[in-house]
Amino acid sequence: MDADISHNPEYLHVFIEKLKYYDLVIGSRYISGGGVVGWSVHRKFLSFFGNLYAKIITGLPIDN
Repeated sequence: MDADISHNPEYLHVFIEKLKYYDLVIGSRYISGGGVVGWSVHRKFLSFFGNLYAKIITGLPIDN
């Protein structure tokens, strides 16, 4: 969860429940139903390409 509260804490209970069945739970604004509110085009661009860069550098097979 980001320190700027850009992720809604009301979903934490869902993450905790999923941890009973999975080793890792990841939330993303890039999945179906996800999104951002109040972000400028610049911020969206920075976020998208920052995530793409991390995916390429780490080589992890993470799909959006």
